[in-house]
Amino acid sequence: MVSKLTLQQRKFDDLLIESIDIALSRLSEPIKNEFYVRLENNFCMERQNIPNEIGEFSQILHRIFGSGAFILEVSLMRILYSKCAEFRDCSTELSENEMTFPKYVEKMRKQVKM
Repeated sequence: MVSKLTLQQRKFDDLLIESIDIALSRLSEPIKNEFYVRLENNFCMERQNIPNEIGEFSQILHRIFGSGAFILEVSLMRILYSKCAEFRDCSTELSENEMTFPKYVEKMRKQVKM
C-alpha cells in the first residue's frame, strides 16, 4: 500500500513538472523540447527526476539561460503557486530570503496538503 505522504509528494511533483512545462512552453514549444533534450544529454537529468534535484535543476537553468533564468524561475513560482492554491496551507508565508527557486519549491512542498 502506498502511503498518503508518498501520494501527496507524487501529486506535488506532477504539479511542479507541469508548471515547468508551462513556463518553458511560454518561450516556445521548440525551446521547451530542446531544453529537455539538453537537460538529459548534457546534464544527465531526466524530466521526471527534476523534483528530486531541484537545486541542480536551478543551476542548469542558470547555465542555459543566463540572467534570463531568474525571469523563468519567477514565472515557474507563479505558475506553481496558482496550481497549488487550493491545496496550500495559507497560514505559512514565505519571507524574501526564502525566494530562491529551490527554497520556494521546498517550502511549497511542505505547505501543500492534498
